[in-house]
Amino acid sequence: MDKNIIIGNREKAILGVSTYIFYFVLSFILFIFSIMFLTFLFIKGIDAIFVFGFLFGMISFIGLGVIFLLLGLNKIKIVKNNNLSDKECLIYDTEKNKFVFYDVNSNLEYEIDKEKIKRIYGSKFRTNNELYILFDDSGKTKKVNCGFCSNIELESFNLELSKVINPSDVGL
Repeated sequence: MDKNIIIGNREKAILGVSTYIFYFVLSFILFIFSIMFLTFLFIKGIDAIFVFGFLFGMISFIGLGVIFLLLGLNKIKIVKNNNLSDKECLIYDTEKNKFVFYDVNSNLEYEIDKEKIKRIYGSKFRTNNELYILFDDSGKTKKVNCGFCSNIELESFNLELSKVINPSDVGL
């Protein structure tokens, strides 16, 4: 008997690339808006409330631009780690009776008992095909991004998972 059951198949992160491109375009647009706010100061003149309002708007757009820039950089790291990994997203090792999965944020491998798995989720619509696992880690709930999974929306994922546990027990 095979010692591993492959539940989640890894795929190249095509949708993840489009996501970080969107984040960068959005941050660029927000930076342009912040520059536009600065130019309005010189058009209207000096009025304390007017200046405060436009400075607040400019700082808000810069702040949002930085947030989306950081989200884009984080998504680049996830996409790069996912594409470089040759390991599957979710495996069940029948010899050890543990789920084996890899965190694409930190490249750490986890071996978790099936009783500690709280939730498995991901979908093409909400998460760009990314597979997330919530599990109990020393009394704390930990969330791990396992990467881009090609069969997360297909019946084959639940079929393979049902060989180990009931998919409804983990939120599927």
